[in-house]
Amino acid sequence: MSSRKANHVLITGGGGYIGRHLVPELVSKGYSISIIGRAPVSFQGMDIECKTANVTCLDQIREVIPGTDILIHLACLPVNRSFAYPVDDYEVNALGTFYALRAAHEAGVKKVIFMSTSELIGRPITIPIDENHPINPISPYGASKASAENSCQIMHQVFGLPTVVLRTFNVYGMAAD
Repeated sequence: MSSRKANHVLITGGGGYIGRHLVPELVSKGYSISIIGRAPVSFQGMDIECKTANVTCLDQIREVIPGTDILIHLACLPVNRSFAYPVDDYEVNALGTFYALRAAHEAGVKKVIFMSTSELIGRPITIPIDENHPINPISPYGASKASAENSCQIMHQVFGLPTVVLRTFNVYGMAAD
């Protein structure tokens, strides 16, 4: 365990693919972890607090966020559903992100890490793609994540909430145990 004071990390969508790989890594680094999701999740052999909350309900997020030092916002709906259910997609990915950011600001969270996606880029204009590549989403999912990134920027610029956006490409690997 690290000698530094363990921070309390709250992870939205912690039971998803990325969360199931991230949680054990953070625990091994000495972080105190809580996860929230629509359904309870267990991490065998780990002292993880699991809370049930929906990111599309600001009051539920406000209830579970006090005491959080770092919020890692992974909660989202997958890209393949976004064409059939664009409203659900926007509510979770865009509005849910805004609610998480708002609650984080109100609770005095020290840092928010938001998991974004390369889907914002759409069809690349240049390769390799860099951080300055224009955003041109071609799916409701990409558009909802673009809105969420804009919310991160505004919450930082206007309210001083420290935010980090990770724009990932093709996350894949073995399923967690």
